This record gives sequence, structure tokens and C-alpha cells, in this order.
Amino acid sequence: MPALIASIFVGHVSEMLLLAVTYLHISQTLNINKLERWLSQGGQGEKPDFKGIWSDIYYHFYKIRKSQKRRKKKLGKMLDSFRKSTGALPDAVVVLGSYGEIEWSNKVAHDFLGLKKSDNGQRIPNLVRHPLFIQYLKEQDYRHKICIPSPVNENMFLQIGIVPYGSGLRLLMAQDITHQKTSNACAPILSPTSRTNCVRR
Repeated sequence: MPALIASIFVGHVSEMLLLAVTYLHISQTLNINKLERWLSQGGQGEKPDFKGIWSDIYYHFYKIRKSQKRRKKKLGKMLDSFRKSTGALPDAVVVLGSYGEIEWSNKVAHDFLGLKKSDNGQRIPNLVRHPLFIQYLKEQDYRHKICIPSPVNENMFLQIGIVPYGSGLRLLMAQDITHQKTSNACAPILSPTSRTNCVRR
């Protein structure tokens, strides 16, 4: 009897191996589909029912997502704190992207530079068109500040400085120096005529 059973198995080894491989292939495909569906939902919802190594794979994805969520939450708090602190400043503050596009600006930037929330994404040279400011952005030498009239109030004089930070970002700050009669607060910049351009007329 044992010999008979053994002969049956031996005679169908290839079929059994094919069946096992087919089963594993279907099982792996189903697990991949489960994981893809769960990830496409942002890792939300009910945890997929994984077994074996797939349970370990899910656990690692879960840890990565949890870490990213904590990082995002921390970044959000830092951003809120930054906005609150800059919102209380008497100066205009504008965050610029790598191409000079406006990422964010505070309320004072509206009063000093005429920027609005709807301007986010626009390149600031298209909105603040003073030649000296355009040249300042183009040359990217931010060791010194420049002085220009406010684009919304010709009686207001602004001292502008830019500080690069992060990955291609720049922080622009504009201070009202209207009370100053000369441009002594502005260092020589860009060209011999720049200092003349800084004098309030």
C-alpha cells in the first residue's frame, strides 16, 4: 500500500510542482493587490490581512508612514509658528521659491509691496518691477540690501534684503525706512548708480 501511494506521487511530481507554483503565484499577486490598494488609500482604513513575510512588509510600510505622519505634523506646527511670528513683525516677509515664485507672504507684504494671497505661485519680478529690484534678484548677491520706493506708495521707501535658506528657498524682508532722509542704511550694491537709486526723492 505505501508503495502504491509513493508511486502515485512520483508519477505526478511535475503536476504537483506546477500546482504549488501556481498557488504561490496567485497568493503573491493577491497580497500585492492588497498592499497596493491599502497604499493607494493613503494607508488608511482596515489593516490588510497579511500572513508570513507579507506581514513584515506591511509592518515596515506602517512604520515609515507613521514616521512621515509625525514629521508632517511637526513641520505643520513649525510652519504655523513661523506664520504667527512673521505675522506679528512690522516688516514685510515673503518666502520665494527657486524661480522667484511667491510661496507665502504676510499681511504687511500687502501694505508694502501690494502682494495678495492670490499672488502665490506668481514670480515676484512680475509684480515688483523696479529695475533695481529685478537686478538684485538676477545677480543673487544678497550680502547687501537695496532700497526702492514702495510699488503701492511712492512716498514710502523700503529697504529690502534676501536670505537664502532650505532647498532653493529665499526669505525676502522689506522694512519701511521712510523716516530716513538718505540711504546710509543701504550698503553700496550692484553698480555705481545703485546708491543714487537708493536716495529718496
